[in-house]
Amino acid sequence: MALSFLVIVLLSFRLKAAALSILPLLLAGTHFLFQYMKWDSAGAMMAETYIPYIGLLLVMFIETKRAKNTAQYE
Repeated sequence: MALSFLVIVLLSFRLKAAALSILPLLLAGTHFLFQYMKWDSAGAMMAETYIPYIGLLLVMFIETKRAKNTAQYE
């Protein structure tokens, strides 16, 4: 997991796609959070699967909005 995190982060910074570098943090963060809470029902498994991707979509939306505002002022 650490190696995949490192590869994704390095590639996303090389490609200047900062939103993609947050995906491993979201994946690992939700996994450890649900493990810490000892919540292992079917709903927890579904939430653990979809929360990182919803977070990634929100980050990408915010980044797109910021880039649009920057381009507007140039």
